[in-house]
Amino acid sequence: MPIAAPIAAALTDHSAHPWSLTVGGTDMAKLAAGAGFGVPIESIRVREVGPGGVSSIEFNVDDPRAETWIADVAPIELVRHSDGDVAFRGTVDHWESSPDFGGQGRTLRVTGSGPEQYLDDWTIVPPASVLNGTILADAIAYLANREAPRLIAPFAFGVISFPPASLGDGNADWPIGLLQVGGNNATVSGAWTWGGGTLRSAIADLAAHSVYIGAGNIVSYSVPILVTVDFGYRLRVWRDGPSFQPDDYTTLFVSDTVGSSVLATELSYAVEPGDVIHEVYVSGGGGVAGWFSDGTGITGRQGLISDATLTTFDAAAAAALNFLAAQAGKVRGSFRLVHYSPAVTTVHAGSLVSITDAASGSTGTYRIAAIAKTFYGNGTQDWTVEFGGLRPSVTSLTRRLTRAAQ
Repeated sequence: MPIAAPIAAALTDHSAHPWSLTVGGTDMAKLAAGAGFGVPIESIRVREVGPGGVSSIEFNVDDPRAETWIADVAPIELVRHSDGDVAFRGTVDHWESSPDFGGQGRTLRVTGSGPEQYLDDWTIVPPASVLNGTILADAIAYLANREAPRLIAPFAFGVISFPPASLGDGNADWPIGLLQVGGNNATVSGAWTWGGGTLRSAIADLAAHSVYIGAGNIVSYSVPILVTVDFGYRLRVWRDGPSFQPDDYTTLFVSDTVGSSVLATELSYAVEPGDVIHEVYVSGGGGVAGWFSDGTGITGRQGLISDATLTTFDAAAAAALNFLAAQAGKVRGSFRLVHYSPAVTTVHAGSLVSITDAASGSTGTYRIAAIAKTFYGNGTQDWTVEFGGLRPSVTSLTRRLTRAAQ
């Protein structure tokens, strides 16, 4: 049977616990430790993932009378009462039952996925086309509004209203950034046609076939961007670069110095230059072919793109530079924040993290790839923050080696 009404009523008293965990609209957070019904706060595991991944949640439901069933694809929401911070939103994708409570009841283990799944197998974009010269931010909004109306994706350059002039990389009201460099808009280069695929891959392909144009001339081929969906179901799109993050995201500052306000523990740090591809050979159609570099001058691993639809140099350059921009960073690491009370609610996977750690040599600024969170009854949290190396900058990406094979 569904969650019983008396149980639902009993769980609406928030005074005894700092978080609410609703499943299908019913708050199931356990009021206190013991054998009663509900979700123990200590059983909740959230993994908030940045661009390129899908967030997830896991938790246990103590069900001593074996009376609860979880509806398929039921909405899940984890919210802190003190400030309304949403630590997770998504849907149930799996649950399993194990006997418990002396055989009279059971424990349910529930897992759920975050709204980023709308970028993948929840949204397939059928064949589509976008006109030459369309502003990239609006082209992305067009695809999202047409194929995934559940997402919040207003047109950044819409004719009805405009975002503030200072908006660069998006915020809660305008989650798709302007995608500009030096005041130059990113626009689609040539008529873009799409054969079909996921929304994530369609957006990536659009960006690969776009350019920055200034004073009537192309100033940069391809547009490196980061794409995700936040827990408010907003489609977040911003420029990929060493200092870019959404305008309403906050940089996390951590240090290894005892007494620091945010002290990192268990910091691990690895440099992986051998994993990075710095050169790629593009074999297109109609005799278009050539080598492209990320501009660093570093030799090593090389890549290959074979695509007969790339029939112009501009198209080949866009594909090559998008490929190079997507390469894994040179640095990967993680650290823990124990019994952490976040001072702000605007640090997310996708934010920047500034690390000061002389012992490991990891001092610098990086992109947060993921944050794994566990929770305590007193409102504090444990974070395991995973961070990755910076990707090539727009400046270096525009430095190409040749127009044809040599």
